Amino acid sequence: MSIDKSRRTHARFPCDLALRVEHEGREIPMRARNISLGGMLCVTDVVLAYGEEVMVHMVLPALGAETSCPMVVRWHKDADVGLQFGSLRAKQVWALNRFFVSLEPEED
Repeated sequence: MSIDKSRRTHARFPCDLALRVEHEGREIPMRARNISLGGMLCVTDVVLAYGEEVMVHMVLPALGAETSCPMVVRWHKDADVGLQFGSLRAKQVWALNRFFVSLEPEED
């Protein structure tokens, strides 16, 4: 699967962020490998189908506490899964932008 990077509207930042993902009544541990305001590239051994809705729980440094975000599976290949943020609250957008300041953007 090839990803058309020219279609991206948000800068991506490499990271190593622990996630707790809820899907159909079960909890799936994942790690985000990159993140943007649009979504995340995550690593997991659980197969999730395109369009599946999940709830992602993570700790963003600026918040200092766990926050929860609805997300949708946009692709899955091998151990990688692409998740797209659903509706983010203003405080979450602020915390994500603060997190990005501490990271180096990915080069295309």
